[in-house]
Amino acid sequence: MSSNFDMAIMATAEDAIQAKHASVAAGYYNDRFIQPFYQSSARRRRQVQPIIKRGTHARVCCMDRAISAFCNSTRKFSRRQIVVVGAGKDTSYFRYLSGDIMGMDEELTPAPCTWYEVDHTAVTQEKKQIIEDSELLSSCCPLTSTSYGFFSVSKKDKNHEYHLVEHDLRDDPSLLLEKLGLDYALPTLFLMECVLMYIPDTASRRLITALSKATERVWMVCYEPILGNDPFGKMMQQNLTQAGVATPESCLLRVRTLQAQLEKLIESNFSRAVGCDMWSAYQTVLTQAQRQQANKCEFLDEMEEWILIMQHYCFVAATTESIERDMLTSVGDNSPLGFATKSCQVLVAE
Repeated sequence: MSSNFDMAIMATAEDAIQAKHASVAAGYYNDRFIQPFYQSSARRRRQVQPIIKRGTHARVCCMDRAISAFCNSTRKFSRRQIVVVGAGKDTSYFRYLSGDIMGMDEELTPAPCTWYEVDHTAVTQEKKQIIEDSELLSSCCPLTSTSYGFFSVSKKDKNHEYHLVEHDLRDDPSLLLEKLGLDYALPTLFLMECVLMYIPDTASRRLITALSKATERVWMVCYEPILGNDPFGKMMQQNLTQAGVATPESCLLRVRTLQAQLEKLIESNFSRAVGCDMWSAYQTVLTQAQRQQANKCEFLDEMEEWILIMQHYCFVAATTESIERDMLTSVGDNSPLGFATKSCQVLVAE
């Protein structure tokens, strides 16, 4: 793939941080660590529309719920591992350390965790520089160089480790697992936000399969577009192709529906996969308080367009655990992730 393609993909991290900064500034949610990443952005500042801010808030709420539910459900373990794949300028680790992940039990300190962020070398190097240049960020995790990237032990709590791992996700996933050096016995959560969409479908399947076998207990949570074949999805495809981030081989164009997303996970060694589109997630995964907060921030007069956009993204979770042992991917009133029976799809390996 051309360097122009790589640059276009890496630029999406700048778009994401601008949308998140605008959402925080408007009061949708709190993120005291986002400012240094926003200030570092070389992208031209642009006005972020309310429709984007509300969608960004929903995305953050869903991923936060995945982190908090995973940590709360694995407290019987001495540690857990969280791997953010294609992390970009994500601030979740810093928010986790400070207890700011939405849904975390405020009565308890963050559970001991080894946290990994994986991304292209250029992105990782830039993030390292941003952390070192910020007193706020560097006070949380002073970085030292390693053979695979950078490493830190939290100053605030020695139970937390942070790894910045340099890796091109199109490369051999066995190399990534070697760099990560995960503890096979510890529960592990892999997080991906709009990451698989850019990778060739064959490479993404190799990656997912390798990650599913990385440890004894694996969970994966993804936020991805689902274009379908309707006019709106075709317009999204045209826009993303013109932006230089979609190729005929990419997952974006090959895995076009929620059903296809779930099938892909089951075909990649997961035992159960569950998911819903983001409009359903907004009503069941987000809490009533989170929806009320969004309504307080801004009036949204593009409701029909917003619903249409949300229906073209999905929130998906999968596990290698047996159905009898796993609660995280369960569906119904007691679902830790908020998956409602009538609004989600479930696939189970035969």
